[in-house]
Amino acid sequence: MKRELFIILISGMLLGGCGTKRRATTVREQSYTEKTQSVKKDTIEIKPWVKPYVADVRHEMRGVWLTTVYGLDWPRAKADSYKGQKVQQEELLLILDRLRDDGFNTVFLQVRLRGNMIFASEYEPWANIFTRSGQPPQYDPLAFVVDACHRRGLACHAWLVTYPMGNNTEVNRSFRTSKPDWFVKHINEWYLDPGAPEVRTYLTKLCAEIVEKYPVDGIHLDYIRYPDHAKSFNDRKTFNRYGKGKSLAEWRRNNITELLREVKKTIEEINPYVQLSAAPLGKLKHLGAKVTPHGWTAYESVYQDVEQWDREKLLDFVVPMMYYKDDLFEPFLLDWQRSLKHTAVIAGLGPYRLSEGSKAMRWKEEDILCQMDFVKNVRVDGVCFFRDEFISNRYSQMRESIRKEFRTQALLPELSRGKNYLPTTPFDVKLEHRGAEYYLSWQMKEPIDKRIKYRVWVSIKDEKGDTANRLLADGVSDLSFKVPSSVLASVERIEFGVEAVNSFGVATPCEHGAHYMKQ
Repeated sequence: MKRELFIILISGMLLGGCGTKRRATTVREQSYTEKTQSVKKDTIEIKPWVKPYVADVRHEMRGVWLTTVYGLDWPRAKADSYKGQKVQQEELLLILDRLRDDGFNTVFLQVRLRGNMIFASEYEPWANIFTRSGQPPQYDPLAFVVDACHRRGLACHAWLVTYPMGNNTEVNRSFRTSKPDWFVKHINEWYLDPGAPEVRTYLTKLCAEIVEKYPVDGIHLDYIRYPDHAKSFNDRKTFNRYGKGKSLAEWRRNNITELLREVKKTIEEINPYVQLSAAPLGKLKHLGAKVTPHGWTAYESVYQDVEQWDREKLLDFVVPMMYYKDDLFEPFLLDWQRSLKHTAVIAGLGPYRLSEGSKAMRWKEEDILCQMDFVKNVRVDGVCFFRDEFISNRYSQMRESIRKEFRTQALLPELSRGKNYLPTTPFDVKLEHRGAEYYLSWQMKEPIDKRIKYRVWVSIKDEKGDTANRLLADGVSDLSFKVPSSVLASVERIEFGVEAVNSFGVATPCEHGAHYMKQ
């Protein structure tokens, strides 16, 4: 008997109604324009689509800090000519291609260095890293990188260094002399004073400018703290003016927290779908005498009250810079995980340690791999590497080891704020035969929103009776998807399901799917 492909469409109900039975309809492949008709012998009991379990698909961020200060990671080539510009851009594309191919899903691009920017800002000068002359390039680097990331399925977060403004050579002198009350000199470096309300307003404007001009996935704040040896940081004048009723430590912690409050409020008013994150010190707080003496911490030493940030839900995730080993890594990562209830934790790892210090003191690739294993085993929300050079071909063993760790698919972690912006569920899922090709299509109740992406899952039963589940596609932008012919080859039964995913990685509930059978 000739085998024909029959299509059984399922429009399921909410999971709460999983016990409901419905009759399916069958439609011959050769006549998609015919009216749907019920065929009793092919009627089966069906339930709402349930997303299949796929063991090797994890929710985790796989990120890297792409450093632009001094052109450390990019740019290396100078864009003083059209040819130089093309070489500079190609450098960036090769980096992103490598990251995509190696299994990464997130890039933190340094957009603010030391009081200067990699785009045409209304508030700060261009960074002098793109041309030999120090003049701006003849293209928009930030727009170029964001677009290139998104074309490759990579999230792109704008990384800003906040308070440090550089040494006497690097600092913007005209800015410093025009706003002397904003600046504090500390150990031969200039810093914006976190205690000055005008500084908070200024930094918030910088974040707002980026969100207004560019479709970045997030704002990532670095060095959002008081500097090393903060006890000698000379902010007594500001404290006397604004710190009444508080201890110096309380006031300083509140200054940092207040900046986050202002930034969060402002960018949510512009675009509530943009994520906000920060990179605190790697050790949240002192863990007591039972733990190896562990030096400075976020809370006690540099006045980062991350637990208060968490209580107020100011951040979507943190990336603590955990550039330590063994007893200075594992207990502190667990402390981050225990302490934060609303904020995802991404472990910042330091492969730069592979080249730091004397040869005897340098880390080995195994040190980073052990940390990656620990992160995975305790189910932290991902990792981020500082910096790109140390996971590139220059460190080929490190790169290859990470490739092996990232060989399975990873979806971005589900951030808790995303539950407030859940899209509706895709419905009317269909397989359409167009010429020699098959397309899966679906509908949405709301107008098309470019911030919503779609995932396609399949559960396949082959002619031998073996079943395989897999994630067929992630990051689909349209309401249709071309099904590879290889997926439909030699199948006895295949079930498709579609979920809508918002920019926080949160997916819709499982409701609608489509089953396809050969008979």
